[in-house]
Amino acid sequence: MISLKRYKKNKVLNQVANKARLVKNGPFTDSWNNSYSFSAVSPWIGGATVQGHFSGTVKKDRNVLIIEAKAQYQFFDTFTDPASIRQHKIGTSALKDIPYDFSKPWWNPGNLGAAYFAADTEFLGTPYEINGKWNTKIEGSIRDSDE
Repeated sequence: MISLKRYKKNKVLNQVANKARLVKNGPFTDSWNNSYSFSAVSPWIGGATVQGHFSGTVKKDRNVLIIEAKAQYQFFDTFTDPASIRQHKIGTSALKDIPYDFSKPWWNPGNLGAAYFAADTEFLGTPYEINGKWNTKIEGSIRDSDE
C-alpha cells in the first residue's frame, strides 16, 4: 500500500490526488504513458517507458477527501547500446534508426558500415526486451483545495 502523505513528489500519486479533487465524491479513473530517465537507478537502463492506469473512489468528509485506489503499472525498455555509443553518435540507441538497407544482405558494401556499427555498439551482444508489471494499492486522505 502506498500512502498519499508524500503525493507531491510522486507523479502518479499527484495525478490520483488531482483527479480525486476534481471528482470530490464517487469513482474516478485515469491513465498515463510517459518516458522517464532511469539513469539515477541504473546507468545501463537510461530511458524507459512506464504506462498504466488507476481507478478508485473518493469520499468527501467536510474539507477532507478520503481516497482508495489501485494503480496498475507496465514498464517497457529495450536493452541495447549498453555504452550509449549510438545515442551519442546518432542521437538514438534504436537499432531501427541505423541507416541500414534491409533489402540488401548485410555483407553488401552499402550495409557493411551499418552492420559493423550495430555489432560494435552492441559489443556483439543481442538486444532484448525488458518488461514488467506491478500493482499498488493507494489509500489516504488529502485536504480539498477548494475549501
